[in-house]
Amino acid sequence: MAGIAVPLGLFCGANLDDPRVRDKGRQWKERTARIARFDHRGDEGSRVAPEVKGSFALIVRPTARLWTRHMGATMVRSTASGIQVAPTFGKQARLGTDPWSFAAPSADGVPFLLDMATTTVAAGRIRNKANEGLPTPDGWVLDREGRPSNDPLVAKEKGGFMTSLGGSPENSSYKGYGLAVMVNILASCLSGATLITDPEHTKKPVGQDIGHFFMAIDPAIFRGAGDFESDVASFLGALRATTPVDPAQPVMVAGDPQRKTAETRLRDGIPVGAGLLAQIRQIAQAAAAPWLLD
Repeated sequence: MAGIAVPLGLFCGANLDDPRVRDKGRQWKERTARIARFDHRGDEGSRVAPEVKGSFALIVRPTARLWTRHMGATMVRSTASGIQVAPTFGKQARLGTDPWSFAAPSADGVPFLLDMATTTVAAGRIRNKANEGLPTPDGWVLDREGRPSNDPLVAKEKGGFMTSLGGSPENSSYKGYGLAVMVNILASCLSGATLITDPEHTKKPVGQDIGHFFMAIDPAIFRGAGDFESDVASFLGALRATTPVDPAQPVMVAGDPQRKTAETRLRDGIPVGAGLLAQIRQIAQAAAAPWLLD
């Protein structure tokens, strides 16, 4: 693991030679960490959400929890991942789902929490379609020639690809492609982890050498106590108050759907599709383990 903790100012539209900017940079409480020689670290959103209090965060992937717990900061995280995606206009896999996260605290205690892949959908959603023998919607999958497909096995087993966020050049897949490149630059180039485009990247003697990047920012450097959180709450509240197309489906912001789903799962349990259940049963039988899911 390699980490850095340095004073650094981030400014948008500012003259970096301005003395006020230089002074703010000296005061700035920002911390970044980059990690190499790592493995898959699972869901990020669940790690960031409980700790985003008085801070905001950007993750270009590992654990934001350590940063937000001690700093009360906004968090950013990103992580490079396994090859599953062809660049826009290409038909050779060069990129992964390459997820990143951003979280910001809110005065109402409900943080903004964006946790997303840079592909149209997460790999697990394609796997779920394959498990249940269902087609994928348009825009999720390309075959080995780069042509649209609705067969989930094309991406899993037949040499095809997942699509970058957007699904096609006509729908701006270059934006998802660009985000994936950003993630790899921060998580791999900056950390010294093996590049996803390195032909030897799967032959490391120990682990997968996946790179990660996190950054936590203390908003108190720029705003009075509680002002940032209050503005976040006001902004998100206005978005949620937008008149919906369907009254039964209110407008939400990032993090709301996941919190709603978590409440439902805790109350009603986690649904398991028939196809996946059959696979689990086969594993249990092969291991001579008792079946407890009926």
